[in-house]
Amino acid sequence: MLASLPRQTSSTRLASTTVAVLTDGAIKDIAPIPGGVAVLVSSRVHGQGWDTAPRVLVAQGTSVQTLTLPTARGRLLVQSLTVAWPKLTVNATDFVASPARAAVWSTPDSGATWTTG
Repeated sequence: MLASLPRQTSSTRLASTTVAVLTDGAIKDIAPIPGGVAVLVSSRVHGQGWDTAPRVLVAQGTSVQTLTLPTARGRLLVQSLTVAWPKLTVNATDFVASPARAAVWSTPDSGATWTTG
């Protein structure tokens, strides 16, 4: 069912702050965390290459921490980020296998330690 949306009558604007600029990657997913967001960044640029250095940016307030995921073998493309703070899970597909298989990075402690699978 379609309906008309009410007109916005408020002129309130939300403020924003740039906390990171990406020149060597693309944002694949964003998830809220306490006080900010976690951002999954693919190292694949303009549809070229594989995710040889994917990372997660943890932005809280105006500070940003870059979490570089451990090296994993294969031809990986990251797809999604799941957060149950402080646990982060990055899901990817490994295209070196036939058929392609799932690849996962997981941290229980906001990036201090990682497991792959």
